[in-house]
Amino acid sequence: SKTITASFLPLRFLITASAGAHGAIRPSGQISAPFGSSQNFAIRPDLHFTIADVIVDSVSKGRTGQYTFQDVAGDHAIRAEFAIQEHTLRMSVQGNGSILRIPALRQYPYGSSVQLQAVAGLHRTSKTTRRTDAVPDLGNSTWVFDHWEIDATGKSNPITVVMDRDKVVRAVFRAGKTIRREVSRAN
Repeated sequence: SKTITASFLPLRFLITASAGAHGAIRPSGQISAPFGSSQNFAIRPDLHFTIADVIVDSVSKGRTGQYTFQDVAGDHAIRAEFAIQEHTLRMSVQGNGSILRIPALRQYPYGSSVQLQAVAGLHRTSKTTRRTDAVPDLGNSTWVFDHWEIDATGKSNPITVVMDRDKVVRAVFRAGKTIRREVSRAN
C-alpha cells in the first residue's frame, strides 16, 4: 500500500491597480488576492487635484475615494484618474455697470488667471428712448467705477484674479456727473 499526500495552495488571483498623473492608489501594482477574499483600495488625489474617475474592469465607478473587491473569484483591474480642481467665479455689481471677464468660463482650473474689467453704465431718468442707437436721453447721469470688493480689492481697473478657490467679486460704481445734451433728429 502506498500513501499519497497532496498539498493544495489556495487559489489566488491578480488585481492590477494603477493611477494616472496627480494622484495615487494604495495598494498599487499587482496584488495577489486569495479566492473569496476582499481587497480594499484607497484613492487620493494630489494637492489641487480631484478624483476624475475610478475604472474597474473597464467600467466607470465614478469619483470614489475607495473601492473594495468583494469575494474575489477572478483577475481584476482598477485604475484611478485625476483632474485639476475647478473653481467658480461669481460676480456682482453695486450701482450701474457691468463686469467683463476674460476668459469667460463657467469654471476655472486651479491657478488660472481671469482678467476683470469694470464697465460703467448710464442711468436713464427718462422713460422714452428717442433713438435706437443708445444716444443718451436728456437727464442721464454717468456712473464711474469706484472699487472692487469681497475677494478682490482696490481701485485698479482692469484687475487679474488668480483662481485658487471659489471666489466672489463685486464691482462698485458711484453716480457721476449729469449729462445734459440736446439730441436732434432730421426727419
